[in-house]
Amino acid sequence: CIVAHAFWKVGPMYSGVNREELELFGVIRLVLIPALALVTCFQLVELLRQKPRPQALIISRISMFEFTVKITYYSILATGSSWAHQNMRAFDDRPIYLARWCGWTFAIPTLIAMNLYPIMDDMNFKTVIQRIFPQQAATAAYCWACYLGCILEDPWI
Repeated sequence: CIVAHAFWKVGPMYSGVNREELELFGVIRLVLIPALALVTCFQLVELLRQKPRPQALIISRISMFEFTVKITYYSILATGSSWAHQNMRAFDDRPIYLARWCGWTFAIPTLIAMNLYPIMDDMNFKTVIQRIFPQQAATAAYCWACYLGCILEDPWI
């Protein structure tokens, strides 16, 4: 990814901002806020129990991180200040938002952790993260490779 950024030409920035799309990003952000609040309430209730369940606390913290990442990048997208490049592989005029790819770089590996941690419930969280880190790193690299594939002018990269 670093080599591609350094040596290949990036396509043009997207100039036409679709106001309806920006409004949709704002609505999505507002829909995610109550979900984050509910997970936070669950976290507080679980912490106040006589014997808090460590796995429930970890999964709720991972969920809180996931919602926070999504709310952050949808908030950036809703303002219209996110860098948008023209999709060089689409037939129509379509934007590729940098904020979305940054968010996905964190959100998708977080979803992997959320899905795999309950399966490995006999291990502590640190061991689980160490075991699934290669999948998470590959997923994050794949997100950036897809982003670069859409914005670079050279179709053979």
